[in-house]
Amino acid sequence: MVASFKSTLNVVKQADIVIHVIDVSHQYFEDHIRVVEETLKELKCEDKFQLKIFNKVDLLRDKYKLDYVKNKYPDSIIVSATRLAFLEDT
Repeated sequence: MVASFKSTLNVVKQADIVIHVIDVSHQYFEDHIRVVEETLKELKCEDKFQLKIFNKVDLLRDKYKLDYVKNKYPDSIIVSATRLAFLEDT
């Protein structure tokens, strides 16, 4: 699938920022992050500023997963687009 989008992804080379939206409720969300990072590297864009936005936090049942994400990706944003909520540190 990624190969079919490589020519489309070339616009990333012109971008100042990469906004990476991640479905945090997906079991393999970190694999998805890895694929995006590998693709950016192939495009020679790995040094672009990347803002990670973890979406679908409302679907998480495991508080430890949320804590894990907050600790591993401290500069990310965690949201629920469905509930239009932004998760703040408590």
